[in-house]
Amino acid sequence: MEVPNAIITGTGEGCKQDTEKFLETMLTQEEELLTPTSFIQSTHNTVGGQIALNLKCTGYNVTYSQENASLESALIDALLLLNEKPTLKSVLVGGVDEVSNKITSFGYLNGFLKQEQIENLSLFSHKSAGTITSEGAFFL
Repeated sequence: MEVPNAIITGTGEGCKQDTEKFLETMLTQEEELLTPTSFIQSTHNTVGGQIALNLKCTGYNVTYSQENASLESALIDALLLLNEKPTLKSVLVGGVDEVSNKITSFGYLNGFLKQEQIENLSLFSHKSAGTITSEGAFFL
C-alpha cells in the first residue's frame, strides 16, 4: 500500500459525540480526575491524525474546521499543494462529520438548521433559513 504524501481533512465541527462525552464527564466529575483520552478524541484533527498514525504518514497533515466551508477548504488546499509541489505522488483528501443529540440541537436554536423536516432532495426549494444536517465520511 502506498503511503500518501499528505492528508487533508475537512470537518464541520469535529467528533461531536466524543466532545459531548467529554463535556458530560467534565460536569459529572466536577472537572476533577478527567482522563485526557476523551478530550484528545474530541478534537477536530482526530480523524486525520489517526489515519496518519495507522499509515505511518509523516508528511503534511492538516484539518480544516470551518463549519460549512471545511470540505471546500480541504479541496482547495489539496489543489494548491499539488500545484506548489507537482512531484507529490498522492494526497489523501477527505471529509467527515457526525451528528450528536445534544450539540447538534444547538443548530436549531441559532438558526443554522431548519426547524421543519425537509428531505435532502427538496432542500433548495424551501426558502426558510438554515440547512439540514447529516453525517458521513469519505476520503479520496
